[in-house]
Amino acid sequence: MRAPTSLSLGSSADSSQKDARRSDVSDEEQRQRVPVADLLAIQGMIPSGPLGGGVLKTKKRKILDIYRKQKLDQSICSLPVNMEEVPPVTQLSVIEPLAFVVPDSEEEAILNDKHNPEGDADFLEDESTKIFARKVADHYSARTNQTLEEREASPIIHLKKLNNWIKSVLIQLYAKRGDAVLGLACGKGGDLIKWDKANVGYYVGIDIADGSIEDCRTCYNGEADHHQRCKKFSFPARLMCGDCYEVRLDWVLEDDAPFDVCSCQFAMHYSWSTEARARRALANVSALLRPGGIFIGTMPDANVIVKKLREAEGLEFGNSVYWIRFDEELSQKKFKSSDPFGIKYKVHLEDAVDCPEWIVPFYVSKALAEEYDFELVFVKKNHIFVEEYMKKPEFIELMRRLGALGDGNQDRSTLSPDEWEVAYLYLAFVLRKRGQPDQTRKNPRRDKGKMHLTKDDIENGVTVCDAGCGTGCLSIPLAKEGAVVSASDISASIVAEAQKQAQEELFKTKDDQSPAPVMPKFEVKDLESLDGKYDTVVCLDVMIHYSQSKADGMIAHLASVAENRLTLSFASKTFYYDLLKRIGELFPRPSKATRAYLHAEADVEKALQKAGLKIRKRGLIATQFYFAKLVEAVPA
Repeated sequence: MRAPTSLSLGSSADSSQKDARRSDVSDEEQRQRVPVADLLAIQGMIPSGPLGGGVLKTKKRKILDIYRKQKLDQSICSLPVNMEEVPPVTQLSVIEPLAFVVPDSEEEAILNDKHNPEGDADFLEDESTKIFARKVADHYSARTNQTLEEREASPIIHLKKLNNWIKSVLIQLYAKRGDAVLGLACGKGGDLIKWDKANVGYYVGIDIADGSIEDCRTCYNGEADHHQRCKKFSFPARLMCGDCYEVRLDWVLEDDAPFDVCSCQFAMHYSWSTEARARRALANVSALLRPGGIFIGTMPDANVIVKKLREAEGLEFGNSVYWIRFDEELSQKKFKSSDPFGIKYKVHLEDAVDCPEWIVPFYVSKALAEEYDFELVFVKKNHIFVEEYMKKPEFIELMRRLGALGDGNQDRSTLSPDEWEVAYLYLAFVLRKRGQPDQTRKNPRRDKGKMHLTKDDIENGVTVCDAGCGTGCLSIPLAKEGAVVSASDISASIVAEAQKQAQEELFKTKDDQSPAPVMPKFEVKDLESLDGKYDTVVCLDVMIHYSQSKADGMIAHLASVAENRLTLSFASKTFYYDLLKRIGELFPRPSKATRAYLHAEADVEKALQKAGLKIRKRGLIATQFYFAKLVEAVPA
């Protein structure tokens, strides 16, 4: 299939016309035009800003007000449609001074948000937040698997078993037969057996460490030498390697959703290096959980850690199995209440952890979670959790089977005092997404899960094809969001400009200790030459150059490379626009494209259906010259 030679796409002559059309836009106008990642970033709802593959401009029209009043899709976690209304990521209107104080009544203090008014002091104002996600990933990837004999010889074996007991209790309390489970920071798959015992129906695991996710795969398949399980797991699974605190998971898991339970064990604190990461973590969970769905997890207790820091003579404390060390910049042992994120410390736990972690003031995380439609079910320090649930016979038996308190046959048959001190550093939490469970809700698509996983089944990142990318006004923001972007345009000069803009935008504030964004792959290519497979394909402000007969073939080709989603914009064939087009043809200009094609929405929908897709969302976007129809299509 070839594009018509009379279009601004499809021939070198028309490429020059396209360049000319864009070159008469002043620099000032270009600066005023808004980046166009907004729509894709909120899953197809209509922002006030523009969206398009070429040059698009915001227009405050009444027609857009209709969409601002629409209730947002649950997948975007109650973000406003008008992206200009989104509060700066450094602001938290609901935050109070940090609750870094020794609690008189352990659990009560967490919930009542007590704080020490003398505990607030500024950090150095020029201190920048450092992201150590890659260090954490490398640490867990480098950890070798242990044999059962090596595991039993661990100096913290009873602590590990106690942690497993706590996780098992949480799962037994909140997972039901047939549930769909999302495991954030799933690690090497140590909790797979727990989920199997709960008779869940589907499991998706995500971890940033490629070594860990590979171990999780072999654990699921029962292929690992250290794995004692013989029978197959009863649920299909899907595994992904990626940073769940950076990437929008609903881009690739929306068809798998809704999930009934999400679990993040001993890992949520890694999202608190910045507010943006903490928000992304909660947004991902909220986007994928059903109303009434449960979020369970464990993480360090900020109150206990800061209490121990203030009791210590220096900036380090610990015992024979662990130590925690704060940087010299925190020598005053006071914290800036206006910025509760990025409070880093180094932790070492024998035979387990040796990497940077971050303080999570729980009342701050609770307030933040409420913004994403969560309500607190409970938060309990680990020793309170153990005391409470050890009163229940079924959990006493579970403790006995796991051997967390010993079986009487070992020299050291229970947790040592040093292990108990480590256990005291952590808490367990349960959040529930607001809303009543929908008894008629659709089941998640479990056809993507498999009963046996190969290396090729492990997915890496979110891939987006920006077809007709223009100067990169969509590709660049997507890359900032963590997507792996392939972008193409027929104009060589425009592609060169997009590459230049991407280099400047993506790497102008690069920190050597921060994971660098992935540079979009820009190519000079027409639509007919697109190949490969992508999670999402976006083609905006391009169909205006195709007649309907040519557009049918173009849509079919784009659908063939889109695995989960195809987003298109087109000029709608209405009497008004048809009249404008005919009037415009009476006044030709050299900078104008020679043809502009209008499309009936019914014709576009018919072409999508023929390609095996169905329209899920519809809307309008404002371009420089007209309002374009926007459709998002998914596999039928």
